[in-house]
Amino acid sequence: MTTSEAPLSPEQGRTPPAGLTRARARQIVGRLTLWVVFGVIFGLLPIWIDALRGVMSPQRFSWTSILAKGELFIASSALAAAAVGELVFAPFGHEWQIMRAMMVGSSLLCCIGNAVAYTQVAMAGPGTVANVSLTLFVLTLAASAACVGLAAGR
Repeated sequence: MTTSEAPLSPEQGRTPPAGLTRARARQIVGRLTLWVVFGVIFGLLPIWIDALRGVMSPQRFSWTSILAKGELFIASSALAAAAVGELVFAPFGHEWQIMRAMMVGSSLLCCIGNAVAYTQVAMAGPGTVANVSLTLFVLTLAASAACVGLAAGR
């Protein structure tokens, strides 16, 4: 076992799951970093552009007014769907099937929840849409990160 493949030790302040090597940990962190930059940040680009427009307008800037249109539901749904696709098509052994099914299920629930919530935007108030979209976004982000991390660490 080389130094880069040696298991992380508790003396380093981290206790990894059995079998997690430094190389695999670097691979997972690298994949999650790429996912955050290109999947999450660029996926939210329409919202960032709308926020920039709001900041530069003479009217008062409000995150509620930006999120009230429901675009975060669409971005979150796409984020969850992409994470499901990444995990479903990653090669896995039999020992990870239960974890894989749980992660796919949680991300699919987030995807469906965001899609259903988007259909209700016209009937809900702006504050409600903003709060629900932020809540679902955080849940979707966690579930999707778990899918991407699991796929990268297989």
